Amino acid sequence: MAMRLIRESGRNVSLLLQDFKAEFLKRAEGDVFFTCEDGPAIRALVEKAMATDDRVNSPVRVTL
Repeated sequence: MAMRLIRESGRNVSLLLQDFKAEFLKRAEGDVFFTCEDGPAIRALVEKAMATDDRVNSPVRVTL
């Protein structure tokens, strides 16, 4: 989501993942689709980063 928003803005913003945690309870047997419902929060973070030129951090939740 963040990459798409940055690309659409036409601005030169670097995207960096600071931390990544995952818990896999079983092995995937086929295609896996991840879902994130934090779109509005991600949009606000990208807009804040572009407006202030500061680094912003926030956890987002991604589920199967």
